[in-house]
Amino acid sequence: MLRVQAIKILGFTVTNDLSVSPHEFSVTASCTQTLYVLRVLRAHGLYDSALQTVYRAVVIVAYASIAFG
Repeated sequence: MLRVQAIKILGFTVTNDLSVSPHEFSVTASCTQTLYVLRVLRAHGLYDSALQTVYRAVVIVAYASIAFG
């Protein structure tokens, strides 16, 4: 019999011992990557209003990927 190590339920990854550590890791990694991109854009002179628009777009894409992933 094959046992599943982790399953994604309603957007959360839960392991066979009811831990959500993989989910926490993936969310933290995603946020870190987004913040890095925003810092690079700001360092290259992107203005705050444009930066807010980019941030909103990234958040929408992130939520969509979670909902449909």
